[in-house]
Amino acid sequence: MSDDRIEPQQFAIDEEGDGKTLAAVLRGRLPGRSWNQVRGIVSRGHVRTDGAITTDPAARVKLGQSIELHPSPAKAKAHVIELLHVDRDVVVVDKPAGLISVPFSGERETLLHLATAALRRRTRKPTPMLRVVQRLDIDTTGVLVFARTKSAERHLQQQFRVHSVDRRYRALVLGRAQDATHDSPIVRNRGDGLRGRPRRGSPKGQTAKDAVTHVQVIDVLEVPPSLVAGGEALTVSYVECRLETGRQHQIRIHLSEAGHPLVGEKVYIRDYRGPKVRGFSDGQGRPLLHAARLGFEHPSDGGSHAFARPLPADFEALLDQLTRAPATPTPAP
Repeated sequence: MSDDRIEPQQFAIDEEGDGKTLAAVLRGRLPGRSWNQVRGIVSRGHVRTDGAITTDPAARVKLGQSIELHPSPAKAKAHVIELLHVDRDVVVVDKPAGLISVPFSGERETLLHLATAALRRRTRKPTPMLRVVQRLDIDTTGVLVFARTKSAERHLQQQFRVHSVDRRYRALVLGRAQDATHDSPIVRNRGDGLRGRPRRGSPKGQTAKDAVTHVQVIDVLEVPPSLVAGGEALTVSYVECRLETGRQHQIRIHLSEAGHPLVGEKVYIRDYRGPKVRGFSDGQGRPLLHAARLGFEHPSDGGSHAFARPLPADFEALLDQLTRAPATPTPAP
């Protein structure tokens, strides 16, 4: 099968595929395709899960789910990219949800491409493609910086490398979280195909990368019964996460390992058995993670620059429906 032709398929997830990522299941059905090609097929909108377009290659599938593969991709959502700051060295953008940061396999509908196009419209000049120094997950919103020159790219990459960039995220998580610093290392496969802390049975030979996330609780909230899948009482925590390191999926992994996966988490939630928020469970909604602030040293003048964005509409709308939870009683001495 050539890379530009996709044969239609429809099948149901069997026991062998239960719990695997969508990309892993499809790769078994698309012989000759590389991992990047399969991820690109998903992210471009060729796949539907139970009739709904699915663009996240890492989404976990379940026994009995219907998977459809279409030759023509779903019509892409028209994303409007807001340029928060532009100078000769950097471009800072506000990333919307549902948009991959950079191409997996030749995609043209990415934040990189759309931000470059927005810059060209602003400058009315044949501007070269922007340079990538960081990424955000497909459903994560918020502040992201691109470089415009090779020297600016190297300068920013070095700051990310030595962890001097100020990265603060807002997240809504399941359960009553606590202020904490999570410093468990991350491997590519913890033993069940997911990234995370090494476990017994993890494949040998992997490099465990240091990962540090500082979590501060902003508020603890109660979810109305009408919004709880399963009808149980549910408390959630609105938190700020400050990254000291920047491993792939780091915040999602550390919060899940602490027993508080993101509201809307689809991948790192296997170990959670509590109630979930209706509309943000069983593959619905998106993980509620927002890159609220980004601060760095400017490549030219060496000055400190910081940019912030308020919560997106869906995140804010859910918060508006929640009420403050009563404080946990202090144990008697």
